[in-house]
Amino acid sequence: MLRIIIVLLVHGIILLPMQWYAIRAIRKDVIQTRGAFSRRGLVYIILILVAANYAVLCLTLFGTPFNPHDFLGRQFLAIAYFSYLLLVAGFCISFVGLKALGRAMRLLRRFFRKPKPVRDTGRLRESPRPIDEKVFAEKERGVISEKPEAVPQGSDTYPSVHEAKQLPQIHLHDISRRSFLRWAGAAGMAASAGAMGYGLSEAYQSPVINEFELSHPSLYGLQKRVSFIQVTDLHFSWFFGPTELERLVERLNSIEGHAVVFTGDVFHSRYTPVESSEPILRKLVPRQYGNYVIMGNHERYVRTERSLASFRRSNLTHLGDKWISFEDQGAAIHLGGLDDVLADWVPTPESQIFRTLMDGSPSGPGMRILLCHRPSILPLAAYGRIDLVLAGHTHGGQMIIPWPERPRGLTAAGLLSPYTHGWYKKFGCRMYLNRGAGLVFFPWRINCPPEIGVFHLVAPSHKKGEERVSTVRRIGGSS
Repeated sequence: MLRIIIVLLVHGIILLPMQWYAIRAIRKDVIQTRGAFSRRGLVYIILILVAANYAVLCLTLFGTPFNPHDFLGRQFLAIAYFSYLLLVAGFCISFVGLKALGRAMRLLRRFFRKPKPVRDTGRLRESPRPIDEKVFAEKERGVISEKPEAVPQGSDTYPSVHEAKQLPQIHLHDISRRSFLRWAGAAGMAASAGAMGYGLSEAYQSPVINEFELSHPSLYGLQKRVSFIQVTDLHFSWFFGPTELERLVERLNSIEGHAVVFTGDVFHSRYTPVESSEPILRKLVPRQYGNYVIMGNHERYVRTERSLASFRRSNLTHLGDKWISFEDQGAAIHLGGLDDVLADWVPTPESQIFRTLMDGSPSGPGMRILLCHRPSILPLAAYGRIDLVLAGHTHGGQMIIPWPERPRGLTAAGLLSPYTHGWYKKFGCRMYLNRGAGLVFFPWRINCPPEIGVFHLVAPSHKKGEERVSTVRRIGGSS
């Protein structure tokens, strides 16, 4: 209930006023329609905006009453609605920004403009030209008409004063301002449309496979490499439906590995028909070590019991708050899972739950790998002597802007967390933060393609060999 109230508040405080401003700006400054809205017309427009927005929102969340499992219709509706909001936002941002820039430039021009000096010649104003008595007499007799003569066609003669007063008054300042505002709105919408098209194409492309080779002293004696495949943050819902899940499962089945691990947020919300994902997830190829899953914060939103029951029916082994060991390749590998500790948007202490997990950790030698949804576990994992953490949750921000001073670029995830995507290290603990395979909040990815991580564990050259991480290859996406 709290989440629904927050969504309604966001729409009422941000999205609806933004749409109203766009309508008003287009009518007043772009189309140049004169006159204000009548009180009745204003009420009608506001009611139509509110009804349309909340109708689309309800259909996207709950589906149609006749077919709540219609993923394709909900996906199309959600993408169309969010694309419309992006176009409106692009228009408003460009229109307001360029309008403010134009006003600032006019103020600066007035401030720096030098007044023209007034020249005092010291002479009296010249008297008007004397009247010609002969011409005046002819006008009195009617010989000379006071009406202006008609300007012949094709003549270069200027129109008379009487005709000039009847011409429409056009100011160059008004023309430039109107053109500027129209081009500003058009440029904003064109930029938004281009970003939307590129973002959709990247968001729904086949996930990029990033393969890494890890060597660690605890793996000494490992006879052959052991591979773990990580996938995270599917958010099975209207943006990521059965079609996308089918393609992902086929992609995972094409990768050789000893185990597949899902690090949370397989589902999205309590309104998601999670039962539709079960027959697709059962198509995953059984692995030598198994297919494992832990819960993210969105599994809590779905409800813990419902998520765990769906995992069991999908043939996924829940590895929440416990360990499992593999010792059949000449070296021990200990795999642990930590369920997300967020309940109803209220975070609970991670340290207490992590301490409970570590109390039950294997005491023998071997490499310890921890599956955790949130990357904020890294400091605790480093003090707990975890060797490798596989995490998700941030999606890489879904939009990454290259920046010279930031190797990882600028992303929205950086506003909420010091960890956004890629490799991190604290003391002897390494963490890989996966960008995820699904979508959340908006259906676009820019410079942040969906990802599958493959980690090949290999033995060091000698017993005291240093730990080493190297990129093996990148399949798909740009280099």
